[in-house]
Amino acid sequence: MDLVWWDYAPETMGYIEQWLDDAAVKTTGLDKGFRSFYEYCANEEGYIPGENFWCKVISKDAQPLAVIAFCEYERKVIIMELLIAPEKRGQGMGTEILKELLENKNITFRKNIKTARYTVPSGNFMFIIRRLRLPLLLR
Repeated sequence: MDLVWWDYAPETMGYIEQWLDDAAVKTTGLDKGFRSFYEYCANEEGYIPGENFWCKVISKDAQPLAVIAFCEYERKVIIMELLIAPEKRGQGMGTEILKELLENKNITFRKNIKTARYTVPSGNFMFIIRRLRLPLLLR
């Protein structure tokens, strides 16, 4: 079943804050909550929500399972945060979301992705587990 993407609405999606268990707080930059992160980014100079900053909630079979935030910077789309619901972690949801992002990029944020790559700092295997920053080059 395909994933459904919609815009994050902080005033109606408080359940996302409940996904921030100890494991998520340790592995993301969300120690003050997702809504706080979103509001900071949405009001940061240079970010324009829907134009060069996106935050999407992803569901499958009508059940929200993740939230992702990404921005465009220097003609690259950077994944800033990806938070999976605790009960869905370890089941390949992150991989499925990233594949969907690449395969249906025009639906997701109306940008055409030419190539995708990621960087793992030398000697930091835990980086892969903790945080994936995936620059997506635009045409």
